[in-house]
Amino acid sequence: DLKMPEIESLPSASVFIATSIDGYIADADGGVDWLNDLQITHPLPEGDDGGFGAFVSSVDAILMGRTTYETVLGFLDSGVEWPYGDTPVFVYTRNVQNVKVPDALSEKVMAATGTPKEVLQLVASAIKGATNVYVDGGRTIRSFVDEGLVGRAIVTVVPVTLGAGIALFSQKQKDMLQEISREKMPNEFVKVTYKVT
Repeated sequence: DLKMPEIESLPSASVFIATSIDGYIADADGGVDWLNDLQITHPLPEGDDGGFGAFVSSVDAILMGRTTYETVLGFLDSGVEWPYGDTPVFVYTRNVQNVKVPDALSEKVMAATGTPKEVLQLVASAIKGATNVYVDGGRTIRSFVDEGLVGRAIVTVVPVTLGAGIALFSQKQKDMLQEISREKMPNEFVKVTYKVT
């Protein structure tokens, strides 16, 4: 009676993302210019990254949807440096052929496909001892929350109302959030940490 070895414990997934006051992560066109503009008009003090660096250094891997990955690659074209250091990045996609990895990132980035649970198992087998994975991208986050795989969500609420766009959470998912802490940042952004139940 041979079975595939089950990985005893899947890594927990965490979210770190910014939303508008009304809960959108991108505008109706999928753009995030409103967020980039706010970072210019509401800058954090020099050297303060809103906790992003500490958060990234607390995770073993990053799992992001292909659209998010392509957005980050677009930032690189405009001279922004790769924001994740040496943390391994898995690009979650239906078709791995669609994921283009520049040579400079070939050691750090790989495509992954499957159910959310299968992809977490893939991460766990690729990175021995992985306990915490940063999940990014609207559809990816929602699919992991739906499967009960996200343990915490750190949501930075920025002072803008979009009215329409890509929502971070569905109404049903909002009911799964239990607020743990709320921190007003020096630039009027508010960082809320939730336990996802």
